[in-house]
Amino acid sequence: MVAVAVCGFAVSGTVVLLRQVLDIYYYDTGRLLLNRDVRRLAQGLESMGTTASFAWVYPTYGQWASHAGFATFNGGFESTGDTSSNTNVAPNQGGGVIVFFFEATDPSSGAASITRVAGYFIDAAQGNQGPLRAFDITLPSPEAVDAPSAPNPIYGWLPSILSDDARQAAATLIPTAAPMSDAGLFVNLGGRSVMVQALFTESGDLSRSTTSAPFQFTVTPRG
Repeated sequence: MVAVAVCGFAVSGTVVLLRQVLDIYYYDTGRLLLNRDVRRLAQGLESMGTTASFAWVYPTYGQWASHAGFATFNGGFESTGDTSSNTNVAPNQGGGVIVFFFEATDPSSGAASITRVAGYFIDAAQGNQGPLRAFDITLPSPEAVDAPSAPNPIYGWLPSILSDDARQAAATLIPTAAPMSDAGLFVNLGGRSVMVQALFTESGDLSRSTTSAPFQFTVTPRG
């Protein structure tokens, strides 16, 4: 009986120790994965800030239909007029989507057109928390970026480019992202820069402890 009891204690101690070791392993794995993903995001934002011509922030993915409350394109993402749904947000407001626009200039006419769109968004069916996804799309043909009068041509062609199919094809960058404040994940700073303020969460295993870290980054398109 004594031998059985001793063996039982030994087995119990081994199980507890093994569980603690696994918990540490999965926590460290999640931390390493999160560090990797955050570095990829920071590098992507820095690259887009260097090469993109301008960026717009939207409340949620899919809210970019035409809206007559906006003035003609003004070289940035600042808007004038109504800031309700189906519009990019006004200065000092935020949302869950950032879209970078990349321009090319026709050497003969000097006219600018959009050739590529890229960005990030929270893919959240409910609320404001969900996977952070990334998209990078080269347009089939250059699209207009300016017009003599409102609405901006972008409102006409953007929905077909950033469709629901494009949303589903977007790569998951970070499993769980949530804004750090009510302002939103991406905040339009005065119509020139965008501040990213998020809480990211990663796990080495879905059934075990998770790792979370705050993230703040400011990007100013200047391509």
